[in-house]
Amino acid sequence: MTTSTRLRKAMERVAQYYETLASEQSKLNKAGYHQLDNERLQIMHVLTECKGQEKWETVQSFAWTLANDNSFLRMRGYWTDLVIAIEAGLLAARQLNQHQNESLFLGYFGVAYNDLGQAKKAIIYHQQALVIDKEIGYRQGECSHLGNLALCYRDLGKMEEAIEYYQQAIVIAREIGQKKTEGNCLSNLGNVYRTLGLVEKAIECYQQALTIAREIKDRKGEGNRLGNLGLVYRAIGQGDEGIKCFQQALAIAQEIGDYQMESNSFGNLGNAFHSLGKIDEAIEYYQQALIMTEKMGYSQGEGSHLSNLGNVYRNIGQVEKAINYYQKALAIDKRIGYRQGEAADWGNLGDAYWDLGQVEKSIEYYQQALVITQEINHRQGAGGHLGGLGNAYYALGQIEKAIEYYEQALIIAREIGHRQGEGSRLGNIGLAYYNLGQVGKAIEYYQQALTIAQELNHPQSKGNQLGNLGLAFRDLGKNEMAINYLNQSLAVFETINSPNVDMVRKLINDIMAESLAKSEDSNRSSSI
Repeated sequence: MTTSTRLRKAMERVAQYYETLASEQSKLNKAGYHQLDNERLQIMHVLTECKGQEKWETVQSFAWTLANDNSFLRMRGYWTDLVIAIEAGLLAARQLNQHQNESLFLGYFGVAYNDLGQAKKAIIYHQQALVIDKEIGYRQGECSHLGNLALCYRDLGKMEEAIEYYQQAIVIAREIGQKKTEGNCLSNLGNVYRTLGLVEKAIECYQQALTIAREIKDRKGEGNRLGNLGLVYRAIGQGDEGIKCFQQALAIAQEIGDYQMESNSFGNLGNAFHSLGKIDEAIEYYQQALIMTEKMGYSQGEGSHLSNLGNVYRNIGQVEKAINYYQKALAIDKRIGYRQGEAADWGNLGDAYWDLGQVEKSIEYYQQALVITQEINHRQGAGGHLGGLGNAYYALGQIEKAIEYYEQALIIAREIGHRQGEGSRLGNIGLAYYNLGQVGKAIEYYQQALTIAQELNHPQSKGNQLGNLGLAFRDLGKNEMAINYLNQSLAVFETINSPNVDMVRKLINDIMAESLAKSEDSNRSSSI
């Protein structure tokens, strides 16, 4: 055996050692990730050496271990190394003329770039993968890539395209009898409908997916579906029902040892208790969620839960503490290259400084967030940050400029079919015109916003718009109409235990007292 051959054989053994190490240590979550962190440079060196020696079978197997959905490179946010591993696997698959694996690695590229917020680039890879699987008749792969394309279009805010791709994927999943895939696609389709505010359709999809998960005894799928149902119940003001779903999902996660689901369930429970004003419980759940992500070494999740903690402290007036959490989240998202998360962090910082009255600083942060969302073409995020800029200029008294930003945000919401965002912007524009003294125009926008809130069954928004209409008609001297709208607003707020109840009740009493005083003055004038 020549020296060259011995070296090649030795490199194969080294590659096999590191492939096994990466596979086994990844199963240990954070404890394993720490060892792999220390070995990462050597692991990537060995992969590159095998590629240079054209050991394609070894490269392909090694690359799959490093690039799959649960790989430590993905979980730890080593995006540059992940791309190198995927490139190596793709090259190996092509050299070996293995088209199914070629499609697999193209799909990995798509998932990676979408995770990085580069959905347009991701679509190119998923479409290439889809073409291959269609050509070789690999229906399961075709179904998977259609689902991934749907996710990309959803992230771009192109909801109609997302729905179309999910529906195509569901058809194929049913044709080939892939019940688990069918359930996943139904659940993801529900996510799109939930984003659009189409609550009934979302619930229908989630319940179908939940039924499938239970039929095939897919406990992880069952937990995820329960979590999704919890989110939609919470969005329509049924917080207690949402909590029940989250608690069931948490129990399943703990039963099957799924740290990711457990972390998500803790986070969802934190959000639910936060919205109910139960701050201590919310903080406790957020902290447990954070502990889980740290235990897993899941950096993206860690950043998300830090942001949640920031939100709850901001809402109870501890803004400086909130800023500290937002900055920690920002540092993580910058480190792992998670651009969508980075934009959200800048936006949260903008909200925090707005609360501190430092409006100019908040504008600076909103603009940084807007730039990123425009760069990655995250339209829903861009709409949100345009809305934030509108709020900032409104606070500065620059109402016309605020309206410009609100209208830009409204255009985006309508283009992507985001009804909840559309309703929020219509309400913002109504308030702006009300502030300018154009009460009639304000009423037009409030009524449009109210229609959407009723359509989406969103009680908080419905109560807000009914209250705004009440104030507007009061200013027009139409007290009877004002009281009618305010009574409707009060009824809505009472059903959700809103803190606005006392304020609306006082407004009704003040208007009634004012009307009574006018009536008495009129009677006295008549008697004189």
